[in-house]
Amino acid sequence: MPITSDKDKHSVKKAPVDSSVESLYSRLEDLEKKSEKAIKKEQKHFARRFPMLYAFCAFVGLLFCWYGFWTIISATPIIGNPYVSSAIGIIILLVLGQFYNNMI
Repeated sequence: MPITSDKDKHSVKKAPVDSSVESLYSRLEDLEKKSEKAIKKEQKHFARRFPMLYAFCAFVGLLFCWYGFWTIISATPIIGNPYVSSAIGIIILLVLGQFYNNMI
C-alpha cells in the first residue's frame, strides 16, 4: 500500500486546459509585467526630470480625491450630520491611537 501524504489526499485536481489558452495566459502575464515595469520606469524618470510638475500633479490628484470623498460623505444622510461624523472620526482616531498621540 503506497504512503500518501495529507497534501495528496486534499489536493484539488485541475480541469484540463488547452495548451493554447495556457500559452496565451502566460504571454499576457509577461506583457503585464513588462508594461508595469515600463510604466514605473517612466514615472521615476518624470519625477526626476520634472519634480515640481510631478508634485503639482500629485497635489491635484490628492485634491480631487479629497473633494470626491468630501462630496460622498456630505451626500450620505447619516454621516452628513456633523455630530455623527465627529463622533465617528473621534472613534476611529481613538481606535488607531492617533487622537491621544496628537494631543500630547
